Amino acid sequence: MAARFQVNWLNSPEFKDWIQQVPDDVHKARCLKCYKTFSLSNMGRRALTSHAKGAEHIRRCKDGVQSVNIASLFSNMKNETLCKVTSEAPVNASSTVPGFSKVISECPKVVPETLSSPEVYNVVASPNNSTMKTFLINDMVMKAEIKWCLQTIVCHKSMRSASADVVLLKTMFPDSQIAQKMQLQRTKIAYSILYGIAPYFKDNLLAKLTALKCYTVGFDESLNKVSQRTQMDINIRFWDFDKSEVCTRYLTSVFLNRTTSDDIRAAFKDALLPSLNIKRVLQISMDGPNVNHKFFRDIREDNQSEEEPIIINIGTCGLHIMNCAFKTAIKGTHWSIVEYLRALYNLFKDVPARRGTYTEFSGSKIFPKKFCSIRWLENSDIAQRAIEILPDVILYVNSVKGDKKRRPSSSSFKIVAENITDPLLTAKLEFFISLTSEVEPFLREYQTDDPMIPFLHTDITTVMKSVMSRFVRPDILSATPIMRIDLNDAKNILPVNKIDLGYRTRRALRNKNLVEKIPDSSILKFRRDCFASLKILASKLLEKSPAAYPMVKALTCFDPSIAANDNCRKLRIRKLLTTLEEHRHISSLLADQAEKQFHLICSEPALQEELKAFSRRTQRVDQFWSHLFKRYPNTDAIQSVMEMVMIFFHGNSNVERGFSVNKECVVDNMKEETLIAQRLVYDGVMDHGKDIGNMDISKSLIHSYKNARSRLTEETKKREREDLENKVRESKKRKLYLEKKELESKIAKIKENATKEVEALTEEINSLNNTKL
Repeated sequence: MAARFQVNWLNSPEFKDWIQQVPDDVHKARCLKCYKTFSLSNMGRRALTSHAKGAEHIRRCKDGVQSVNIASLFSNMKNETLCKVTSEAPVNASSTVPGFSKVISECPKVVPETLSSPEVYNVVASPNNSTMKTFLINDMVMKAEIKWCLQTIVCHKSMRSASADVVLLKTMFPDSQIAQKMQLQRTKIAYSILYGIAPYFKDNLLAKLTALKCYTVGFDESLNKVSQRTQMDINIRFWDFDKSEVCTRYLTSVFLNRTTSDDIRAAFKDALLPSLNIKRVLQISMDGPNVNHKFFRDIREDNQSEEEPIIINIGTCGLHIMNCAFKTAIKGTHWSIVEYLRALYNLFKDVPARRGTYTEFSGSKIFPKKFCSIRWLENSDIAQRAIEILPDVILYVNSVKGDKKRRPSSSSFKIVAENITDPLLTAKLEFFISLTSEVEPFLREYQTDDPMIPFLHTDITTVMKSVMSRFVRPDILSATPIMRIDLNDAKNILPVNKIDLGYRTRRALRNKNLVEKIPDSSILKFRRDCFASLKILASKLLEKSPAAYPMVKALTCFDPSIAANDNCRKLRIRKLLTTLEEHRHISSLLADQAEKQFHLICSEPALQEELKAFSRRTQRVDQFWSHLFKRYPNTDAIQSVMEMVMIFFHGNSNVERGFSVNKECVVDNMKEETLIAQRLVYDGVMDHGKDIGNMDISKSLIHSYKNARSRLTEETKKREREDLENKVRESKKRKLYLEKKELESKIAKIKENATKEVEALTEEINSLNNTKL
């Protein structure tokens, strides 16, 4: 027989705070803490004690969570205050304002919502106000958990390590309610980032992009060693109206098995659609393989129509072009400099015995630096170190040659021993450094996210002019535009003995120890090799650099030094506006207005000095023009054109830099969507200034964080449905396959029986034919 609810339980100290009678059913009781109705069954009082021992009930009693209405909440707050545990003296205004002290005692102090405020951590409440305190603490706990997840991503910590740190925090700060209530297990951190925090940053980014008229896109591919697929990262560059400057953000990654132009084009479209409109793309930044050129032609053809905007072509990444041109130029000498520098480092790498022997014979503890075959233009220091330790290396090699026990048998030793016998080795290394000094400043300066497109044409042509001045006749160089000089015409080239090798190289050739050893024929061949290297470098830059595109030259109109020159400004702004109008990115009316506004502003006498005084070392060019246009009325047209110009990619360094972030994020068995989520969060935090401690945790971020668990559940159910559908599909496929095989087997049997019958009838016919009449 079922037990009945006893009224005296409502007065029992053990049950009165949480038990309630169910009006419609005397065999049940309701818990005010858990919001649950449970059956008394035949247990009676033991049913209540059993429920009170449950983990959920204990947790809710500990947290003090209970359902209250607004009226009761504010009635409990009456005559109570939320005091701050500080050393500030209380304000006494009762003597000046009647009734002031009574008002102060009845009004609760406002508690700041931001987690960064120290007042939040010092809130204490009276027992009657525990509900309000719980709400505040829970909100602060959630903000703390979000910041801890952000810190995990920014510091590239593992989820397991981050979870263990949370447990440690509880022991380190036992008096902190926030630390004690933080619940961040490894799995919770993972799904909170994937389904809570990352969607928030992505939605915010897409909200900005969908409101823009145009943006530029950059992409590049690299191998993902975990998934063993090609990972194509896509970054987007746009004008951020909140900051009034150019912003470059990570958008997403696409994983490919093959990287043909069709595969890249399909992946590129999938990444942008359906959230973004590919017709708003102003320019595409990429490196220079032929497959990328074909991709660009195909993507333009796909979106080309009489009314839609056309993607503007300003060539491929200038950094890649410069780097590859230098690499080809060094290889064109047919010297073994690269092999020597690599072998010199490998000879002593991870071999303590050789390093000890080297120090023993040479007395030096200075060893060669690592040569990087990818970042060629960071190797001038490696070459300089090789020159400095060359006497010690020669001494070491000569000392161990005759010692069978100490002589290394590696190929690196053979390469080093062979190259140190070359009397021109020092001169070759000096020329390597000299050539590096021509292009390395450009590469260092353009590995930035600041807008550099207005200076790109000028800086590339400066490098080309500097290189050409070493082997092109001065009269040709001064009279002919740099892009029109024919390097294959012998009339334009200096004689080999007058080619500028650089002071360091010439000093190496004047070495007294070499003058007697080196014949004139070897010196002449060395000079010819240097000329070949200089010519290859200049030819590659003329052929493939962005400076060969007229649009790049037109973009220099927003270089303040050129804007101060009336003639250059007029020619280049007109070329820029004409190109933008022909590609249907601006209207004819806007082009006319922009040209007039630009000339009117730049011709101001007071502004001329400001334009000439601009320095890109200390100020961003986009901020310079943005602040300038705000000072003048009626500049909307030229300001919109300036915003378009500044979002052009000057190189692919931003995308390349993301590969290093990928390496930090990737761990074994990581899923592709997890890596994308971590990159989105990392990029979002970097955009906010890297300071997580002072980062404002908005309500929308908290809401997204709260919904992470439900999104995980939905995604799990979705994948289970998909797995079930796949299993059903595979089962049907298997069933059809078996039925097909069975029918084929029947056909085979029928054919076999028919064949036997045909053979029997044939034999019968043959026997009849052989019968004699």
